[in-house]
Amino acid sequence: MNAIIALCHFCDHHGPTTLFCTQAFKYSDYQSMNANKLDDNLGIYLESAPPDAHSPNLGDQENKIRKTTVSPGPTETAQTSPKCKACHAFDENFHHYISYDNSSSISNSPNQICYLSQSSPNVSEVFALVRKACLRTLHCEVFEDPIFFDDDKNGSVIGYEFIIKDIEGRGWQRSYSLIIIMKDRIYLQHLWSFLSKQMSTIASNLKEQAENKFQKDLMERGLSPTGNQSQILSFKKSSKQVRGLTELTADPLIFAKLHMWFTWILRMCSRQISEEFMHGPISEDEQIKCEREKLRELSIDENESQKFGLLMIGMFPKDPFENNESRALLQIENSQDLNKTLCDFISIDSLRHLYRLTNVDKFNQIAYNVIIGNQVIVRGKNKRLVESVISVLEGLIPLGCCKSVHYSSHYLKSYECKLLGLSDQVSLFKDVNKDINYVLDDLNEFILVDLSISSKLKIDSSSLKINFENLNNETLREYIDYTIDFELCSNVKNAFQIPSIQTKIVTYLANENLDDDSVMSLIRLAKDEWLNKTKVFYKYLLSPNINNSVSIESVLAMLNLGRNDELALKYWQAGLSQECKMQIRSS
Repeated sequence: MNAIIALCHFCDHHGPTTLFCTQAFKYSDYQSMNANKLDDNLGIYLESAPPDAHSPNLGDQENKIRKTTVSPGPTETAQTSPKCKACHAFDENFHHYISYDNSSSISNSPNQICYLSQSSPNVSEVFALVRKACLRTLHCEVFEDPIFFDDDKNGSVIGYEFIIKDIEGRGWQRSYSLIIIMKDRIYLQHLWSFLSKQMSTIASNLKEQAENKFQKDLMERGLSPTGNQSQILSFKKSSKQVRGLTELTADPLIFAKLHMWFTWILRMCSRQISEEFMHGPISEDEQIKCEREKLRELSIDENESQKFGLLMIGMFPKDPFENNESRALLQIENSQDLNKTLCDFISIDSLRHLYRLTNVDKFNQIAYNVIIGNQVIVRGKNKRLVESVISVLEGLIPLGCCKSVHYSSHYLKSYECKLLGLSDQVSLFKDVNKDINYVLDDLNEFILVDLSISSKLKIDSSSLKINFENLNNETLREYIDYTIDFELCSNVKNAFQIPSIQTKIVTYLANENLDDDSVMSLIRLAKDEWLNKTKVFYKYLLSPNINNSVSIESVLAMLNLGRNDELALKYWQAGLSQECKMQIRSS
C-alpha cells in the first residue's frame, strides 16, 4: 500500500516531532537509497507481526538491538548529551529497520516490496507531509480517538493522539500520536475501521508498558501509586533531560516492535481491499439460454408441451449440421456424382459471407423481414446450405426472437416458426405460377428465398481421391467453381423502411477494413444496445398512454429512433426473457 505510518511526540524542548516512521518501497528504490544515504550494514532485518502480539519474536537480531538501542546512562545530562534522546529512535550504530515481503515477488527482485523504518522520511516532499500531519495531531486537546482530515495538497490522514505516563513529564504525562498518510482518500476511508482498531491496539500496548514503568517509579520515590494532584505539583524532576520512549516503557526493543507492527499493518492494508472485475447482469441471450435450460431440466418434450400450450419449435435449437452425412471417404462413380457430392458441402460461413454473395438490395430485403419478424423461408435442394443460411440469419436478431427450424420436409405457419428451412420438394403455392396470394393456409407477410447452385468441376474425378472429411468452403474452390443464386419472392406489399439497427449492421458488413471477428463483435454490441432500447420501449407499452401517438414519437425520439424502428421494437420486445419482463413490470 502506498502509505506511511509514523509515531510522533511532543517534546518539551523541540515541540511536535516525528519520532519513527515506516513506509513501503520497491527493492530497486531501496537499493538506490543505500547508494545515496543509507548504509545497508547499519540496518537491522526484522519480520512483521500483528499489534496484538506484545512480545513478537525478534530472532537473532534481539542482542544486536539491545546493544545499540539509545538509552542514556545514569550520569548523562542535557548539557553532555549530544542530542535529545526523546526525539531519536536510533543512534550512530544503526539507523533503520528493514523487512521484505517475500510473498509479493521473487526475493531481491527489483519489484519486491520492502518496508523501511527510519526517524524521518528521506524524501523532502514526504517529510513535509509527515511534518504537517504531526503538527495537526499533537494539539492541546487529547481525545484518544481516531480522527480524519485531508486536503488536496497534503493528502489524507488518520491520526490517533494518546497520553503516556511519565514521572518526569509535565503533569506526569507525555503526548504521542500515530498517523497514517495516503494520497488516496477513498482507499484510506475504506480502511478506517481496520486502521482505527490497529492504532488503538498499538496505543494501548505502549500505554500499558508505560503505566507499569510509571508505577515502578512512584514506588521507588515513595510516592502514592494514585499520583494525586498535590504530589504532581510539588514533585521535582531529577533530570532536565526528556526521557525517550525506550525509557518510558522500559523496553529497549520497543522501536523494533513498532517496526514489526507498522510493517504488518501496511501489508494487511494491501489485502483488505482488492480490485476485482465485476461482471454486470448476464446478457439477454444468456438469460434466454438459462430459461431454456430450466425447461430442459423439467424434461418437457414436444408432445408434452402441447398440454401446457408451450411452443417448443425453436425453443431448443439443434446443431444444424448434426444430421449431415458422414465425411468419410465416399465412393464416386463418375464426374456428375462428384460434382453433386461436392455441392452438398457448400455452406454460408457468416453474415458477411452472405452479404457478399447477395447484392445489397436482396440482402436488405432478407434482413428487413428477419428484423421486423416476418416469416423468412429458405428453400433449396442442398440441405447443408439451407441450414447454414438459417443459422447465419439468426445472428441478426436476439436469441429470444429465434423461432427457427433449420430444415423441414413440410411447411410451418409463421406463428410456429419465423425462420424456416425447407426442402425444394415442398410446394408453397396452390397456383403453379407461384401466385403469392395463394400461399398455403397462411395470410401473414413472408419472404421466400429459393437457393440454387451452379457448379463445374475443375478436376478429373478419376485422377484424384478426395478426403471429404477436411472439406470446407476454401478447399472446395480447388475442386469446383460454383455460384449460389438467390431468388426472392415476397408478399410484403408496402415499401419497407429500413430500421436503424439494420443500417448499422449493413455498414459494418460493407466495411472492408474490418475483419470478420471485429464485424461480429460490432454487430453483437449493436444488438445489445438495441435490446436496451427495446426494454425502455416495453416499459412504455405497459403504461396507460400507449394509444397517444405523440407520446410514442416522443419515446422514439428519446431513444434516438424513428417511426421506421417501431415494427422492429415491437418484435424484439416480444423476445425479451421472462426474468427481464418481470423486472420491468415490478420497477
